[in-house]
Amino acid sequence: MYYGDYRTSTVGPNKNLITRSGLGGQGGGAIKIVTRHLILDGHLSADGEDGPPPSTAGGGSGGSIWIDCEELDGYGTISAKGGAGSPQKGGGGSGGRIAIYHAFMLNFNGTLSAKGGDSGVEPGAAGTVFLETRNNSKVEYRVLKINNYGLAYPWAVNKLQGRLRHLMKGIYSDTRYIGAVTWLHEADNYTFDEFHLHGNSHVALYGKASSENVTLYAHTLRGDRSGVLHIGRLQSIVFKFVDLYFPINTLVYFNASLEVPRRLSLREVYMEINGTLADSDDYTIDRDGKLFLWSGGNSFGEELGHFRFINMSIKSLGLLHTTKLPGHGPVSLHMTRFVVNAGGLASVDDFFLDSVNATIDVAGKFHFYFLLVLN
Repeated sequence: MYYGDYRTSTVGPNKNLITRSGLGGQGGGAIKIVTRHLILDGHLSADGEDGPPPSTAGGGSGGSIWIDCEELDGYGTISAKGGAGSPQKGGGGSGGRIAIYHAFMLNFNGTLSAKGGDSGVEPGAAGTVFLETRNNSKVEYRVLKINNYGLAYPWAVNKLQGRLRHLMKGIYSDTRYIGAVTWLHEADNYTFDEFHLHGNSHVALYGKASSENVTLYAHTLRGDRSGVLHIGRLQSIVFKFVDLYFPINTLVYFNASLEVPRRLSLREVYMEINGTLADSDDYTIDRDGKLFLWSGGNSFGEELGHFRFINMSIKSLGLLHTTKLPGHGPVSLHMTRFVVNAGGLASVDDFFLDSVNATIDVAGKFHFYFLLVLN
């Protein structure tokens, strides 16, 4: 995994080390360009080298590209991609870092890529592309893009469990056996105008092994509904705006928090809440959307296990699932209007529903165990 700073594309004293000895792809280099006007119609790259056959060596991680200019134009390519693993089951190298500081990029129609290297075993994690628009010394707009271009999801630590879903319960004390996850660990406070997550990327904030408070604020969240964001212990994430459907999969672990727009629709994504959920007034669980509520979670200002909404609607092929953890009380939902439409499913165990109006359509399903109370 490439170790560096997404803002400056630099590396510190703890950067990755490469053991060559005839095995393993070499990592990409580092380049910094400072100019007034950069016209790029060719290819600027700091790609990692592929793992050579016939070994089982992995690909090298992507390097770093730092551009500081007034104007960037052209139709070329900027890449800091990880190298592919060797054909004999070598792991892919992680993507590197691209950081571009500029005043104008209106006439740049090229491509930017910091994807991980492909592999039949474990692909590399996506790197980062950071764009900062400046007016003299004033920062006007910041965008962070993470895209692994559809490479396979990482495996769980125990590969018998299949692809990675839960990441160490949100406590990142030992990440040695975690592959293909993009870690942000440069700061304890991130602020972006846009945060993009695409192409099967898994992303987590390190936070000094989950021992310090970390916040991430993004006004606009964009994605293709394939990326996965892990919000670990002592971490707080705020997204103020999404376009129509929530565009990423999200896991909020215990003692973490997520603030979302007041109206939210889950379609073809899942959201697991075992931490704190804020500003979730109107929730629609749409086709192939899944909302998992755990008794270790809560709405902001509520006791553990208690979630408060105004409206919740479970549409066809949508799923609401609640889970009571050992030593906890039931999951309790408090709202004004609760609807399970035809084809929708609410699957609950020890559960309490406090709703002014509740409707279950003829073809709607409500599977529950133990207690259900309607007020």
